[in-house]
Amino acid sequence: MQSSQRLKWLRRALLVKAALCFLAWGLPALLAPPAVLRLFGLSVPEDPMFLRSSGSAGTAGGAAALWPERS
Repeated sequence: MQSSQRLKWLRRALLVKAALCFLAWGLPALLAPPAVLRLFGLSVPEDPMFLRSSGSAGTAGGAAALWPERS
C-alpha cells in the first residue's frame, strides 16, 4: 500500500473516531439533561459533576483527533 493511501485511510479513521467521540459519548454526557440519559437506561448520580467532566474529556478527545486535519 502506498503512503498516500495509508494517509487517506488514517485520515478517515481519525474522522470516524472524532465523530464517535463527539456524538456517542462527549456531547451527550456533557449536555444531555438527566431525563434523556434515563431514556437510555443510564443511571444519573445526584451530583453529575463526574459525568459532565468525563463528557468534556470525551469532547476534548474528539477535538484532539481533529487536530491533524489542520495541515
